[in-house]
Amino acid sequence: MIFRSHIFTATIALLSAVSSIQAACTS
Repeated sequence: MIFRSHIFTATIALLSAVSSIQAACTS
């Protein structure tokens, strides 16, 4: 359960990092 929660958190962090990189590249 805890491991699965870590994967979920890491996925959310990765997605937000990617979207902020895309925002930086766009502007």
